[in-house]
Amino acid sequence: GFSHLNVRPGRGGSYQVTADVTNTGRRPGADVAQLYLADPASTGEPAEQLKGFQRVVLWPGQTRPVSFTLDRGAFAWWDQQRAGWTVTPGNYGLMVGDSSVNLPLTAHVEVP
Repeated sequence: GFSHLNVRPGRGGSYQVTADVTNTGRRPGADVAQLYLADPASTGEPAEQLKGFQRVVLWPGQTRPVSFTLDRGAFAWWDQQRAGWTVTPGNYGLMVGDSSVNLPLTAHVEVP
């Protein structure tokens, strides 16, 4: 299970993203927590872009935090007209889960 999504701004336009992962089963196991980013629609970028992942090994009932850092470059996309990387100001979606089809935690950040 995934819970307690927290997004904190950092230095230089970065963000620190944390969440808790809990083994809800009866056996020890591992999972891979994944962080996805959704750019504003105006960029034309895919709806979900994998920006980080972290493998977690847990005993039954155990909870562990995972942490991801998104630097300013994580929000950049290649602008063919300008032939360079650009960051579009706007609302970006953040999603955490264990696959692109299971993203139970969501948040948004406003990127200037």
